[in-house]
Amino acid sequence: MPSESIHSLTVIEDNVYFTDGSSSDGYNLLKYSHKGVELWNFSVPYSHVEIRLAQDGSVYLSGGYRTITKYSSAGSLLWTEEFDSDPEFVFGHSQIDLDDSGNIYLSRNVEESHDNWTKTFRSHLAKYSSSNGVEQWKLDVMDLTIDASAYDHMHSWSHPIIDASGNVFVHSSVHGYKSVSSTEDENHFDQTVLAKYSSDGTKLWEEANNDRWFHGGLTAGKNGEVYLFDEQHSNFDSMGYPMGPGTSFYLKLR
Repeated sequence: MPSESIHSLTVIEDNVYFTDGSSSDGYNLLKYSHKGVELWNFSVPYSHVEIRLAQDGSVYLSGGYRTITKYSSAGSLLWTEEFDSDPEFVFGHSQIDLDDSGNIYLSRNVEESHDNWTKTFRSHLAKYSSSNGVEQWKLDVMDLTIDASAYDHMHSWSHPIIDASGNVFVHSSVHGYKSVSSTEDENHFDQTVLAKYSSDGTKLWEEANNDRWFHGGLTAGKNGEVYLFDEQHSNFDSMGYPMGPGTSFYLKLR
């Protein structure tokens, strides 16, 4: 095994994919067999990335909040898609998911600060082609402007999950809080948008909620079900239902 620090480790079908290295000596994407044998090793631009594997064995990396890169199952670079950038925005959390054809759904958050101490939080959902990385469509899931001066810390995130029919669920949240020990509601700000879209970007439904215990995320069961949870990811039992400590509730989305 390599001696450098390991980042973004993902185990898929008994193979191990991960990035290693540091800012001084560059980064690498590596694939190991379940027996610990190195299968390939290639340079990549980022160490902390999301790693997704398509059904044909190709590997997708989402890194630096600005790019998606596709590699073949043998580790050859196929294409890189760089997102539009805007110097007025601070780019935050981004996450990707793949459908059965390898098309990429990206959710990405941006933040814009204004002179009157307000902040605008936007959440985007975009679809990219598996063959060449070309953007198919892009839409806004959340567009929210609030008085940020009332809170010491604010952050936002968004998660996409693809169901068995190729529909995409997106869970976008903004959370703010004061640096005090009290847990009273006036010390917190929460806004969540949960939406479902078809594969062509048509909105099927949308729900909003400002309960601060409602901002966990989405996860998928072994049989393709999609669940909304309020705290941490948990395991699934033999029937594909969520289980495990640290989670207050699940909602199964249909």
